[in-house]
Amino acid sequence: MKHLWFSVGILTAMVLLLHWNGSHLVELSKPLCEEITLASQAARAGEWENAVRHTTAAQEQWETHTGYLRFVQCHANLEKISVLLEESKAFLSCRETGSYLAINEQLLGAIEELSELENLTAGNLF
Repeated sequence: MKHLWFSVGILTAMVLLLHWNGSHLVELSKPLCEEITLASQAARAGEWENAVRHTTAAQEQWETHTGYLRFVQCHANLEKISVLLEESKAFLSCRETGSYLAINEQLLGAIEELSELENLTAGNLF
């Protein structure tokens, strides 16, 4: 009986840790998505300086969390977001509104996908 309770305790700790990690990842992605959304809105309005500021802020936020994310995530997903951020900055420097907005939409989708991968759902567990 002692072994049963020990196993239940370990499983409970694992589920709590997984839940915390999923919640933490959602909290990390919210400000990043907000900055990218603000950058897109600024680009639509032709406010390129604001778009640069928000895109740079998003990239800096991403880089500050990369160490943690490399520990808990698949590297391919992280590289995809890093590449999309670089492409976003490239289109921003050329001031190509359509391409910049399209890359930002892909970037938002990739970040949302990253946070969804950590949610405790039956699809993610099995």
